[in-house]
Amino acid sequence: MAKKKRRRRQNSSGVYCIIFVIVILFAGVAFKSTELNKKNDEYERQIAKLEKQIKEEEKQKKELEKQEDYMETDEYVREMAKEKLNLVDKDEIVFKAKE
Repeated sequence: MAKKKRRRRQNSSGVYCIIFVIVILFAGVAFKSTELNKKNDEYERQIAKLEKQIKEEEKQKKELEKQEDYMETDEYVREMAKEKLNLVDKDEIVFKAKE
């Protein structure tokens, strides 16, 4: 009889130890899970910010390509010749104001 009581006490104390370890492990996993969710949210915000920045850069790239195409036209060359070099076309008349 005494041996059976000891075994039950040992068995019950072993079960309590196992339950305690399981609870500790569960608490650790839950803590790490919330930590990982926070990091995941932060990374998603960062991804959204970078995607927005990519769209802005692509828009700027298109504008620069459009400007580059315009700069290769004869119209742009004439405009710059008039503005920077004060040149005029053959059929144009230049009027100067008195100073």
